[in-house]
Amino acid sequence: MAGDSLSECASKKMPRHNKSSSLASTAPPPPCNPATPDVSSRLRRHARSGFEDAGEHDDEEGVRLERRSSHDTSSSTTSSMDVSVSALTPSITSEEEVEETEKGGRTTIDHFRTGGVPGIIFDIDGVFKRGAVHFPFGAAVLRRVIAANIPFVFLTNGGAGRTENEYANELKHKLLHVEAKNGEGKEPLPRARPLLRQLQQDDSQEEGKEGNMKSTLEITDDQMILAYTPFNTELSHLKKHPVLIVGAEKTLRVARDTYGFREAVHISEYARRNPLLNPFAKRANTTTSSTDLAPLEKHGDIHFRAVLVFSDPSNFFEALQIITDVLLSSKPSECEHEKSHQIPVYFSAGDLLWKSQHRNPRFGLGAFRIALEALYTARMRAIGIEEKEIESRLNLFVQYGKPTTAQFRYAREALQRQADKYCCEIDRVFVVGDNPASDIHGAVEMNEVSKEPWRGLLVGTGVWRTGDDKCGASQVFANVDDAVNAVLGDC
Repeated sequence: MAGDSLSECASKKMPRHNKSSSLASTAPPPPCNPATPDVSSRLRRHARSGFEDAGEHDDEEGVRLERRSSHDTSSSTTSSMDVSVSALTPSITSEEEVEETEKGGRTTIDHFRTGGVPGIIFDIDGVFKRGAVHFPFGAAVLRRVIAANIPFVFLTNGGAGRTENEYANELKHKLLHVEAKNGEGKEPLPRARPLLRQLQQDDSQEEGKEGNMKSTLEITDDQMILAYTPFNTELSHLKKHPVLIVGAEKTLRVARDTYGFREAVHISEYARRNPLLNPFAKRANTTTSSTDLAPLEKHGDIHFRAVLVFSDPSNFFEALQIITDVLLSSKPSECEHEKSHQIPVYFSAGDLLWKSQHRNPRFGLGAFRIALEALYTARMRAIGIEEKEIESRLNLFVQYGKPTTAQFRYAREALQRQADKYCCEIDRVFVVGDNPASDIHGAVEMNEVSKEPWRGLLVGTGVWRTGDDKCGASQVFANVDDAVNAVLGDC
């Protein structure tokens, strides 16, 4: 497998787990309704206090997380989040109950052992960062996973117009940068100054140069799965046809240059060439000269074959109006409705909420889909379209991203490609996330359709707050550090 001979496979040292564990065959926890998350209460205590990320803040309030100190001698039977860390779902029997212990400020859990090798799927926002602020323990967490030879991938409903390579390099850089600073996020510790200087050097320098920070944390393109990553393979049949790209302007570059959608047109360009579509647009203030937007050779309508929503649109109203227009007609400047013109809309993510630096969760791409579907339906009824046709058109809304099984299967395949290098099979998958309706719900769904068990590990550094519905999470942790320690503690 993966180019390794049998002798090489035999020499690989991988963590092994006890196949007799009943955790692998127990019933899945009950799912929740991802459309109606309960966000009524606030998280009382988080993971760590006093950190910044090179002064990058989205607002003046900033973020302060609290983490249990390794010197804390308080009782280990009560979680710092008012949630019992040992309170598991019924999927764990009394004979194999989880025991919470404090070792160096981390929680270890016994009986996480199964046969084969586990795989870990990490969310990013709310797990390794909040907005522009990255958590200082992130790099160390990943090093522990890498040192244990455990396959892992990042699965995010974001992307914001980056390629997989760009996002992987950015995450690595930010995690190393904040790690090199002290806990208060002010002046770096003396031993950290050389690391910061190295991080500021040109990324083009030799990888093998002594002291190069790149070698201290490895994140490959194949380990970075963005919300729209599956578009590259799943929608390859559209690469030779005109498609409307919705999202950050940089998404056009990803769609056209990286994925090969050669006939892609960004919604901002389409609006520029059809200025009457949005009566409230101020074209003088738009960035039509952006190098990411391709020049259009002619003006007028385009017969699009599909709409690809890569990320949240910067102009909600304009996107809602134009998408509705192009869904109803191939030439909206001439005809309002063509019954024979019915094209699909592909959404890269469906999160209603996500966690930024603001104290409360913010609307995500799922909110845009809800708004589009409601307005599109109202528009069709207003012009007298029959309910049968309305239903047919709405059925062309196709959802990717978490919590869809398509997105998690894509991540599962990436995990197995890593395990193949060691001639191992992934026989258990842990999903570490902050959003019950996205990360945990997806894990529960995959547990029902996969041959290996899937478990959702919920962390309290993002969307979820104490008292909210956990959507069937197997365990609740203060942060990703504690969650990873639970998975790897006995490996």
